[in-house]
Amino acid sequence: MADGSKLSKFHFWQTIDKIAGGDLLKYEAVCEIGINMLFLKLEMDAERNAYQERYLNNQKNANRKKA
Repeated sequence: MADGSKLSKFHFWQTIDKIAGGDLLKYEAVCEIGINMLFLKLEMDAERNAYQERYLNNQKNANRKKA
């Protein structure tokens, strides 16, 4: 069984944990945030990660061309 399917039993708790930065003491505060704000934050994080990945890949390709 893949890791993703093992984690699926936690459903929305994975999202709460990500927003809370893994800090159990922040879960309650995260649950008080509006759903739209939570998804906006997750979307922003995903876009930032995709940008960083593209940037790093471009840097690797640029370094290969120099060699």
